[in-house]
Amino acid sequence: MSKINAISNIIQKISNDDLPKNLKPYEFIFAFDIKKKKIVEAPKGIKKRFSFTAIDYYLLNQNSTIDITFSDFPTKGGDGVELDLSVKLNLELKDGLSKDGLKAPIEKFISEGKSYSNYEQLLRDVIRMKIKSFVKNYSQSNPNTFVEDFFKAKKKLEGEIAGQLENYGLDGHIKITSKNETQIPRILEFEKRIEVRVKDLGKLLHIKYKIEALLDSNKKNLALQSFGKENDINTKIEIALKEFIGNYSYKDFLDEREDKIIVPFKSKELTQILANFGRKVNYFQIEHDKGSTLEITSETFEETVECKIIGYNKPIKVENYVMLAIKDPAKYEKANIEDLNKWIRENIQKVTKRLLFGESYSSIVLHDSRIEEAIKENLHEICIESGLEVDQHVVTPDLPPLKIKKEGFDIESNRIYSTKSSSVSIEIKLVLSGKIPDLEKIPDYINPNIDISEEIKKTAEKATKRILHRTQPHAAFMYFDLLPEGESIYEDCPNCHVRERIRIEITKELEGFFISKLDVNPSINETGPVEKVTILKRGVNKLEMEIKPWNGNEDAERVNFHIHYQIEGVNPNYWDKFQTYLSSEEAEIYESIDETLIGDFKSKLPTLPMEYLRFRDFNTLKEVKSKVIDPVTVKIASVTGLNVQIVNFYRDTTQWEELNIADTEHLGSTLQQSNRDALAISHNARLKELNVLNKRKIDLIQDNEDGDNDDAIADINKKIIEITEEIPNFQISKGKRHLKKLKSPEKKDFSLGYFKELPENKNTEEE
Repeated sequence: MSKINAISNIIQKISNDDLPKNLKPYEFIFAFDIKKKKIVEAPKGIKKRFSFTAIDYYLLNQNSTIDITFSDFPTKGGDGVELDLSVKLNLELKDGLSKDGLKAPIEKFISEGKSYSNYEQLLRDVIRMKIKSFVKNYSQSNPNTFVEDFFKAKKKLEGEIAGQLENYGLDGHIKITSKNETQIPRILEFEKRIEVRVKDLGKLLHIKYKIEALLDSNKKNLALQSFGKENDINTKIEIALKEFIGNYSYKDFLDEREDKIIVPFKSKELTQILANFGRKVNYFQIEHDKGSTLEITSETFEETVECKIIGYNKPIKVENYVMLAIKDPAKYEKANIEDLNKWIRENIQKVTKRLLFGESYSSIVLHDSRIEEAIKENLHEICIESGLEVDQHVVTPDLPPLKIKKEGFDIESNRIYSTKSSSVSIEIKLVLSGKIPDLEKIPDYINPNIDISEEIKKTAEKATKRILHRTQPHAAFMYFDLLPEGESIYEDCPNCHVRERIRIEITKELEGFFISKLDVNPSINETGPVEKVTILKRGVNKLEMEIKPWNGNEDAERVNFHIHYQIEGVNPNYWDKFQTYLSSEEAEIYESIDETLIGDFKSKLPTLPMEYLRFRDFNTLKEVKSKVIDPVTVKIASVTGLNVQIVNFYRDTTQWEELNIADTEHLGSTLQQSNRDALAISHNARLKELNVLNKRKIDLIQDNEDGDNDDAIADINKKIIEITEEIPNFQISKGKRHLKKLKSPEKKDFSLGYFKELPENKNTEEE
């Protein structure tokens, strides 16, 4: 079988009519005399026309290559292994030869090719004969056969084939492969169930071995020879493994199978077997089948024994955990143990009850190690006599003190404690853990009527109560886990927050229990107050109210006030009041604050003089703060327990103020008409003066962003009043334009926002 990319790419037979007129530098034309079987000079001109010689023309191309693959070259080795070879050729005309240099080899190639149907058949036959002679000669001159040395020998064969092709003017790359070579698996898996014997047990052991054999790249020739012989390999492994296991005892197989059997067999016998087949060990394991004797070689048993002891009004339970293994198979078979599970449980019951008979509560608690060792030793002796070995034996009497000693304790307490203010309480959760490794240090607590865990819990609760009793409610809730910088709660521990102080106190009080690895974790079980305060502190609340002054004038104009407040937190002195609101919704608390603010402001603001209600400077605002604002925040704290800050307090402009400034704005046009009417009277000069004053007042109001013109405006107002009183016919018409166009937005409402920090030397007169 061959895979051919036409040889005509380099040697092409062409007709006389197809002879190219112009040849490329790498092309040649040869004329082959069929009768003489020689390359001759091609006839030209009249000789060519009247020539009767049979001539074939061949076009040669030195710039082209061909690919040919020949398969099915069966080759046998001395051991009967047969290789199916393939030869892959990548050929071209020998480079560097002139036309004259190519003449002889091409003549040979064309001449011999005439005996075949095509030139590929010639090449195939040449290669076949070369392989046959090479394989035969190789075994005569080498210790191994061609098959045994395949990967080394094929390189030499490739060279000789290349030399043979040079005789035909051909050059290129030769590659020989074996069909078997491409089919060799990288990993061979062997798995088999077999019966084996150990040297000291009459019964057969049922085992299963599993092996992964990895191809050894350095011994591929051996893997090639063993291709298809997997059964032979597996048989050799089975025989070797049976022989190897037979040299070991049953105990070795059970207890030290990995170290004494698997590892040594893998590293020596198995490695050598696989090496002979060109492979190495990648994985090896042995397992025993269930149902064989191996099933009982290692088992764990749990048995609870109930015993009565002196000084304890109920039976105690002793937990036994036993792991057994066969130590002496011969003894085990002689013991004739039909049911190992039943046998070991009966013996655990007998040994435990016998050794605990007559023991007291305190002796078991304080000397538990001695009793446990006695139980273990007695059971161990019984097992040894029956060919069994106790690999592990744990004895645990279920007495509470022993549990605290071995496993430790985890105690949790949830209790409500009073703070320094007896009316304010807080729920604290305590989580305690630790061990008491030496119970002999607390003999007073080794009593069946005393619960050590409960005593530890009570001691911790007393310590917690003592600390919280001297802790202010505010600190208990707000400083439980974090102490703000500059704050201090306890004189004996200035840097302690409440949680840390409780932990220190509990640790100190529990020293008498000799606890190791004590962990104390107090926490607030009731987080409601803190969460409630956090929610209430969000945002700013706004109120609006209308106040009518009590000045005896029923027509007195009302003043509209705006209040903005924010909750800062709980007042340290009124936690009892705040606790009454814990079950209330936030809206209810805000409503209570609003009612207190409005009620207090409405009862006090109307009592102030009108100039206080219409405050327009810092001094009057200061009076309002001291008489109304400060007292109401104190009252809110006493009612709700919350500290409230008034972040803004301001009033709207009154109607009178708006009209007055609007009149002033239109006064110029009004005065022009009044001047025309008053030309005939003696007040003409005063009207002119009034006109100037009003224009000046308008300018001052428009330029009064910082309040610097308040005094000048007040003086002008006094002069305007004097002039208007002198002129009885003079009336100020009421304007309709709003004050906002004359006043800046910041100056319209004089608010408490300006009053958080009053200037030290600010002297302004009231209007």
